[in-house]
Amino acid sequence: RCHHVWMRVALIADIHGNATALRSVLDDIAMLDVDSVVCLGDLAANGPEPGSAIDMVRELECPVVIGNTDVAMLDVPEWWRDPVSVGAPETAQRIVAASAWCADQLDSGHLEFLAGLPSTLELDLGDAGRVLCFHGSPRSSTDVITDQTPPNEVAEMMDGSSHRFLAGGHTHVPLVRSLGDQTIINPGSVGMPFASCGFVGEVPVMNHAAYAVVAATATDVSVEFREVPIDVDALARVVRSSGMPHGEWWLGLRSRQPPPAEPHTLIRRHPERRRRCARAEIDVGADRPADSSHLGSVESAMSYTIRPAAQADQTFLREMLHDALFVPPGHERVP
Repeated sequence: RCHHVWMRVALIADIHGNATALRSVLDDIAMLDVDSVVCLGDLAANGPEPGSAIDMVRELECPVVIGNTDVAMLDVPEWWRDPVSVGAPETAQRIVAASAWCADQLDSGHLEFLAGLPSTLELDLGDAGRVLCFHGSPRSSTDVITDQTPPNEVAEMMDGSSHRFLAGGHTHVPLVRSLGDQTIINPGSVGMPFASCGFVGEVPVMNHAAYAVVAATATDVSVEFREVPIDVDALARVVRSSGMPHGEWWLGLRSRQPPPAEPHTLIRRHPERRRRCARAEIDVGADRPADSSHLGSVESAMSYTIRPAAQADQTFLREMLHDALFVPPGHERVP
């Protein structure tokens, strides 16, 4: 542990009913001398153990914000029960069937816990400042912030926030991005970490669990991105015994790449040292402007790519990036 570190906070997000992955992450966190945990939403939907995932987060007694799929668990859209009737493509049919099943597994205690979650919360890092935490953005849990989102759009999503640091999830891909004097952090996904930004079913789900550790000193904040191996065989057994619809398809979304041999740091990043990724010694572009959408992003440093939706499904899928919640014509997107 570095000298003069005032606080170390683990950021977890997008568990999506994968309690197997969450256990691995919490075991890793327990080894890292972390002071607290903050959960950035999407606890239950689209995974084999929705109730267990909520129970585990609730037992942490940590700050939690509500995600867009958490909202959906509280009020399941009617068309989820009959997605064919609204013309949903096959991928969306499978996802909403699994997510509707997840909602049916939750008891009144689970729903009460989700209903009590705020859309944003503040984390005090002492002299280093305060972090505004959310799911998609301060404006909406469905907003998508990647290294490719135009700076003016990201600024609008900040909804007037003047916080020096901000933390959110939703995309399932790690990110550190600078916007003027602000730094946006995304820890990636515990339950469904994507190989790159894209849609469920179009990009592989990696065989690890991702999260981040934020370390604050009196003057600086650093971010460490962690990848933790999961027991893929154990996860498969859980899925097959759970009764979750389309379980084999869900398992098939995972990459053929084996999980890492042991927990490790993907990259450490000092957001204010904008020209260099401290751990990997990667130059992210010294001649890029300070508000570049790529500047300081983990995606850029690690050569991640943005993959568009297949043309045939693009109209149906554009509103459901990362959580793949298809929105039929005439229906409102989940806020």
